[in-house]
Amino acid sequence: MKDDNRDPYDIKKFQEVLSESHMMIPDSICRRDKALADLKDFLATVADEGLDENEWMVEAKKMLNDVGLNDETVEKDAGGEVVETSVDELADGEAF
Repeated sequence: MKDDNRDPYDIKKFQEVLSESHMMIPDSICRRDKALADLKDFLATVADEGLDENEWMVEAKKMLNDVGLNDETVEKDAGGEVVETSVDELADGEAF
């Protein structure tokens, strides 16, 4: 944006939005991990109630398996890596 001689106000606002986005990532990861741990705890609590065939229970178990949480452990996000998206090639006014 700087190389294209964009409006300094637009550049400043874009940098603020980008900075705010980077600050939200750790909080979002923490909230996601807590929600998954809560879901795992809930499934363990209701396991004896015979709801294993319930559509929602099946989906919840599938979700936990998809993110790598199984019945024995709750693993934290191993990588914690943030992938940065390049916005250099966006046209003026184009959403990313």
